[in-house]
Amino acid sequence: MKKLSFIIILSSITFLSYSQYFHHNLNVKINVSENSLEALDVISFPNDYVSPEKTIEFSINKNLKVSIDNPDVKIETIPTEDTLSNIRKYKLSFEKGVADKIQLKYNGKIYDNIETGAAEYARGFSETSGIIFEKGVFMAGSTHWIPEFDNTGLITFS
Repeated sequence: MKKLSFIIILSSITFLSYSQYFHHNLNVKINVSENSLEALDVISFPNDYVSPEKTIEFSINKNLKVSIDNPDVKIETIPTEDTLSNIRKYKLSFEKGVADKIQLKYNGKIYDNIETGAAEYARGFSETSGIIFEKGVFMAGSTHWIPEFDNTGLITFS
């Protein structure tokens, strides 16, 4: 009986703590021959993060086209004059009530050329913010292939 009580308490704590973080449930298809990805991201927001009066901003790689299928959630591109940045910013507003999760779809090419450092030594490194090609895939935080929301704190993934 004590073991069952412990499992129930632990499950409750896990559930409650999960609702305090952003959670991305990602389904990603990578096409190396086209240097591209296609993603479906169901994003769960922390408690009290979304309200009808509030807009939410996020950024993502500028080569990815973003869409949302929910008619109650409006998505707008935020204009910028920074032509050197590899990100694009978006704003979400909630037309009716509050959504605790949204479903974003995005797709596009991730192919930032690999560049060698200024001083190439025997153990020198090459650099890229992210690349999908026949030889392999490299995507890091600098690729910005997952939507990044303001003031997120910790993030969980599945």
